[in-house]
Amino acid sequence: MKDSTGIFYAKYSHGLQFGSSTSGKMYEALKNNILNNDILNNDIKVLGINVDDLKKWTVLNIGTGREAVVFSSLGAKMVEHYDLSEQHVKQTMDYAEKMNFVNLKSFQTDVVMETLPVEMYELVYANGVVHHFSDPVKGIVNLVNSLKNKGYMYLCFYRSGTFKWFVNEMIRSLISYKFIDDYYRTLDLRYGFFNGETNNLILTIMDEFFVPNVYLYSPTQYIDFLKKLGCTMYSSSRLEPIGEIVHDKAYHSCVLCFQKQSNRKIQADEVRNSSFVPKNQLKDLKYTGLAHKNVDLFWKIYDIKDKIPYETLKEITLKMHQFAGPQHYLYNDNTKVINNGDTKFNQDNNQELYNLFCYILEEFN
Repeated sequence: MKDSTGIFYAKYSHGLQFGSSTSGKMYEALKNNILNNDILNNDIKVLGINVDDLKKWTVLNIGTGREAVVFSSLGAKMVEHYDLSEQHVKQTMDYAEKMNFVNLKSFQTDVVMETLPVEMYELVYANGVVHHFSDPVKGIVNLVNSLKNKGYMYLCFYRSGTFKWFVNEMIRSLISYKFIDDYYRTLDLRYGFFNGETNNLILTIMDEFFVPNVYLYSPTQYIDFLKKLGCTMYSSSRLEPIGEIVHDKAYHSCVLCFQKQSNRKIQADEVRNSSFVPKNQLKDLKYTGLAHKNVDLFWKIYDIKDKIPYETLKEITLKMHQFAGPQHYLYNDNTKVINNGDTKFNQDNNQELYNLFCYILEEFN
């Protein structure tokens, strides 16, 4: 079965963020060097590499193409970009041609199903993609096999055990994909467009509600699994605290950096085991206190969801998202919703969730 993730991102989410089909301004942020600064100041610092190293390196990037463009502009010897979306690949190549980036190639490829070149890359940069793989084990093994011995891998992934994904798991269980266009229209009317570009809050909600695959693992699971693949974790961002359930402390995503210490080619079936299995946030984690009560209340709501009018259920899910990610609902002076990544906003809102659930059950049970 063909993975529909690329179609989803091309139409609804972050592929549109820096130059959507509505504006035609591909990678507008690059004019202000926004992405360059983010990668220079954050990601390369976490990786512990020098920008000058890129001049000797072939870089693999997966995703919408924004980051591939940045690595190309930073002077990488060669950047090979892979994505499921035909639109993203075309946009990336059109932009590379426009900017005369001869060191950038883009391919429409499913990196889970199609074998990548073996030991080809000095750096594999996978920011926010591995949790969307149709088969994370097979996809990650493919990435590792493509990496040269002593090469580096940057993984940023959605994190199991965080409050945001505790709530998002509930939301995704309540909604149906058939309503995706209605949600998009509602968000457009509510949060609108700014300067001809889709508001980042809309993109975030569409991603977290409707992207086809979301497989959640803990950082420890990733570290242990990559160790089996011959990779050593040497740097991280937003890793602490380590724990199975970290609602009140941990950020909803985590960055881990690995260095490959082997040139052995690995088969996915060799490393499939019970320890690297995605965790359903409602069924596989053992909660206590208010979180435990909220799981019980949620399943009662789930059982009666067909009794709740669709428009009401839609508003309930959008309210739940405000509890899950309050940082997305901050406003600047221009009343534009901004996406603030400050970890101080990742508070545990189980009490607010509990109050909402009690109200819903009182009204509809």
